[in-house]
Amino acid sequence: ACLYGFETGHEMVNANVFDLFAKKDKAKARQNLKKVLQSGHSQNLEYASLRKDGHKFTVELNIGLLRDKKGDPEGFVATIRDITAHKRRDLELKQSEEKYKTLFETRIHGAVVIDQNMKLLMVNKAGAEMFGFNSPDEALGIDIFDYIAPEEQEETRKIIIEDMFGKGSRRVHEFRTFSKSGDEIWINAEGGLTEFQCKIVGLVTFRDITERKRAEAQLL
Repeated sequence: ACLYGFETGHEMVNANVFDLFAKKDKAKARQNLKKVLQSGHSQNLEYASLRKDGHKFTVELNIGLLRDKKGDPEGFVATIRDITAHKRRDLELKQSEEKYKTLFETRIHGAVVIDQNMKLLMVNKAGAEMFGFNSPDEALGIDIFDYIAPEEQEETRKIIIEDMFGKGSRRVHEFRTFSKSGDEIWINAEGGLTEFQCKIVGLVTFRDITERKRAEAQLL
C-alpha cells in the first residue's frame, strides 16, 4: 500500500487493479494477465505505474495464478518491486557511455581503454587502423603486451602501471610496438585512469611516430 501512496491496505480494497497502471501500460497489463490464466505465472515484467497522487514510477511485477480446490482460477497473487531508481541509473549510465563513446571515436589519434589485466576493452578506429586491424571490434580482448617488443615489456608494464595509472603524471612516453602483421611501429603515448561501465580503467592515447624515429636513426 505504501508503495502506491496509500496509508493502509484497506484503502486499496475493492480498487480496480488496472487503475494502478499508467495509461500507456494498461493494455499490456490486461494482455499479460490473460497469459497468466494460461501459463499460471509471469515473471519480471516491467510496467509504468501510478501512485495515489498520480506520480509515475516503474515497477517489476511477478504474478501467480490462484486456483480453488477444483483447480479453477479464483484470483492472482503478485509481488511488486519499485525499480525506478534502478531504471534511472541504467539510463544515466547508458547516456554517459554513449557520450563517452562519441568523444572517444572522434579522436584523431589512437585511443584505447584497458582493464587491470591490460586487456583491450575499447579501441577507436584510428587506433585499430594504426595497428592493422580491420575494425575496432577485431582488436577487442587482445593483450596489449602481445604487441610490445618482448625485451621492453617489463619496462613498459612498469611505466603504464606506476607512471600513467599510478602517479597520473600525464607524461608522454615512447614505446616500440608491432602491428598485427609484425611491422614495427613507434608510438608516443600518455594515459590516466577513468571510469568506464562503473569500473576504474586505463585510458591511453597515442600517435604514430615511426617516420620520425626512422629519420632520427638515419642521422646517427
